[in-house]
Amino acid sequence: MEEVEILPRDSYLHTVNITQVPCTLQWWFTTKRKNIDFGLFQRKANSSGDEGASLAGSVSETTGGAMSIGRQRGLSHFRLQDRGAVELMALKHYESSKSTIKGSWHATEPGTYVLYFDNSFSKNTSKRLSFCVAVKEEEAKEEAK
Repeated sequence: MEEVEILPRDSYLHTVNITQVPCTLQWWFTTKRKNIDFGLFQRKANSSGDEGASLAGSVSETTGGAMSIGRQRGLSHFRLQDRGAVELMALKHYESSKSTIKGSWHATEPGTYVLYFDNSFSKNTSKRLSFCVAVKEEEAKEEAK
């Protein structure tokens, strides 16, 4: 389980590059104090442009980092979409300090999936985020003859 601190008016990206499909992307997260917004985005494997390198990873390893493409309130989400990412799950406010939030996404297309934790709504409070991400590969179903 990873733990990061997300500063006020900031966000955190965790990327997972999925090359073999179908599979299921699973996540669990909680915050020590207060709550956080969460959304899921995807950048398709064949997208062109220089920004693709900034969302690189591999199926067995995931990467994360503070979002460096904008710290102004509300703009980081739109800048993520400007970089060619498609919104799979809209940003939503989660009561993550009261219980562990669990979720999953059935990936049918290869690409880079971005778990987006947003604290840009908070003016003064940092959030201590603990999270775990896993990729569960599914066996290909054989056709009956």
